[in-house]
Amino acid sequence: MTRIYYRGADAFVSGDQIMWLTTPVRTFAARELRDIRVFQASSSASAATRWTAWATLAAAAAGVGIAVVVDSTWMWVVSAAVDVLAVVWVWRAFVRRTPVWEIHATYRGSGVLLYASTDERVFHQVQRALRRSIEGQPAS
Repeated sequence: MTRIYYRGADAFVSGDQIMWLTTPVRTFAARELRDIRVFQASSSASAATRWTAWATLAAAAAGVGIAVVVDSTWMWVVSAAVDVLAVVWVWRAFVRRTPVWEIHATYRGSGVLLYASTDERVFHQVQRALRRSIEGQPAS
């Protein structure tokens, strides 16, 4: 009977296999894993988010230019609102990063990503289960 070390919504770790329940599901035989490493990275903003941030900045600059030409109170209010939106979008696209924890290993001679998560608690549960699974392997 195979021992189960972790069973969750996005991963399954047993004594003989590790499954990352993504699309498609990634399955690895525990006994064939070598050189297991953990990394913490930051996710980057998508191209669409970056493009939207630049477009919002351009709209903010155009709004200020129009407000100067028109010299209308409501135009200054609209320009200020667009400027605030631009700052928020730029911050979201370029400054704020969501940490991503990753487990990498060598599997059948190739480097693979075993598991990744933005949830630190779940990531460490999977990492501990993987460690216990590897420790429970018979010596070869």
